[in-house]
Amino acid sequence: MNPLKTAPEFGLIIVGDEILSGKRHDKHMSKVIELLSSRGLSLSHVDYVGDDPQCLTKTLQLAFATPGVVFSCGGIGATPDDHTRQSAAAALGVPAMQPQACEDAAQFLQRTMGIEVSRCPHCHLGQWRTVQLLPPLRAGSTPPTAACRGPP
Repeated sequence: MNPLKTAPEFGLIIVGDEILSGKRHDKHMSKVIELLSSRGLSLSHVDYVGDDPQCLTKTLQLAFATPGVVFSCGGIGATPDDHTRQSAAAALGVPAMQPQACEDAAQFLQRTMGIEVSRCPHCHLGQWRTVQLLPPLRAGSTPPTAACRGPP
């Protein structure tokens, strides 16, 4: 291990009008801090953003453009005001995910890796959500850098 290598910065985006209005209390930040702290890591910044698609897209663009790891919580349900998937696609400059492609990806993850998409395979708390499917890389091609950041 390289002793000069430092841990990446970790950020958090918490999405939802219900958090900003006070209808629901945020429990995501304290849980992320707890999970990072247990690994000797810390949270460097947090952004709270409502369900406005333009504001969410701008927040995600900034997250994709900066180094480090940014987690996103909330705003990914089945209600009409949840725009995270579409905003993530817009922030990356890629087409929005089609529902059938999400279902196909979920079945593929279950079949090939045993990942149950109803639970995040890492923290077992949240849901694993497919944001964008990328075409396979061809020999000699350059991977798309923005889309390699993974789902928000």
